[in-house]
Amino acid sequence: MSVSTEQIIGLLGKAEVGLPINELYRRHGSSEASYYLWRSKLGGMSKPDSKQLNEFQFAKTILKKLYAESLLEMVGHSRGVEKVRSTPRHGAFYDVAWTE
Repeated sequence: MSVSTEQIIGLLGKAEVGLPINELYRRHGSSEASYYLWRSKLGGMSKPDSKQLNEFQFAKTILKKLYAESLLEMVGHSRGVEKVRSTPRHGAFYDVAWTE
């Protein structure tokens, strides 16, 4: 079960009110250990903060992909590699063909 950041913050808020942690997280399909992990990462965060965090994480992912593609392109040009556009499969956007 995948839990969104907003749902986690809601669960953390319920735990702060005084609901038993093990019962609360068992009802939602998580463990008590997850509570302590999430509390260390997201404790004290509000829902608007979590939306901004998600936006930053999305932007970070895009920047990492752009950086990786530019490195591939630089290495490819220095080694005589031609980039061939293919359909995305499992995160791979380019196949590489060696040219001589």
